[in-house]
Amino acid sequence: MSVQALKTAVAQGNSVVPNVGGNFNSEAWHAMQARDDQLIRDSVLHGHTGNEYVYSFDIGGNKVSGISVVGARELASHYGGIKSRIVASVDKTGSLFVFKSFEPLAIQAQIIPQLADEDDFYEVVMEITDLKTGNSNQVRKKETKQEKRRNGTKYDRQHYDVIAESKAFRNGVLSIIPQNVISAFEKRALENGHHSKEKTLDELRQNIVAYATKIGIGIDRSVVNSLTYAEISGLGSANKESVDAFKAAAQALGVLRAEAELKPLTTDMDRETGEILGAKPAAHALAQQAEAKVITQPRGTGRNPCARDGGSV
Repeated sequence: MSVQALKTAVAQGNSVVPNVGGNFNSEAWHAMQARDDQLIRDSVLHGHTGNEYVYSFDIGGNKVSGISVVGARELASHYGGIKSRIVASVDKTGSLFVFKSFEPLAIQAQIIPQLADEDDFYEVVMEITDLKTGNSNQVRKKETKQEKRRNGTKYDRQHYDVIAESKAFRNGVLSIIPQNVISAFEKRALENGHHSKEKTLDELRQNIVAYATKIGIGIDRSVVNSLTYAEISGLGSANKESVDAFKAAAQALGVLRAEAELKPLTTDMDRETGEILGAKPAAHALAQQAEAKVITQPRGTGRNPCARDGGSV
């Protein structure tokens, strides 16, 4: 693929290479994409590749499974004779587009003002060849450089280029290796424990609603339904620390309903022993203080509500 072909495709808003066809479950696909991102980051940052070759899902009572980016590398190694190479890439930052094609290497940069407001991205075209059969296929994968928070602000994604290339390799491997080999690999991975039980985003969101109900806090379901995989993962991590940490994280994400927002806590203390009796809501503590004040009020200084003409006790 030439640099000129890349430039023309991007300028027209077309795909550089058609997506690999095939039936798939959209819920499982989105969950796999998010989990793949995490696996790739772990590999880049910590050198940990894991053994999650296959993802498995329960959707509507049906078993759905798929091969992860880690599993694709193991599958290619097991099958043998798989060759891969990057054909071309496009890197967009604002109105600047950098087009690269390989073998031979060619690099061109171009300013395209009409596309400046579009999301910045990195797109790669990878060719996978089966040396046993001589079959080859080119696949593309695009990853945005930023993600949006619920409030509309953006944050930079790390290693978006490695994520795009790893996913392109996985998609290419699955498009070129015979289906019976892939099915046998999945079955073996499931039997040997090289898989992870994953949940779709909808299932994770339902779990948040169920848990919030269990601990007795009100949440805004419309906000829960807009949470991303990363935000839900953060809530899960907070919950492992404590219920209070979960509530604080939920409040930060805007998940709590207005009437369920965290109230300041005060501590109650035994006046004789000095023992801390526990945290209580501020309103409750103030009520107790007011009650204690009435009980301990010196005789003759208070007003008798039953006395006539403002008499005292």
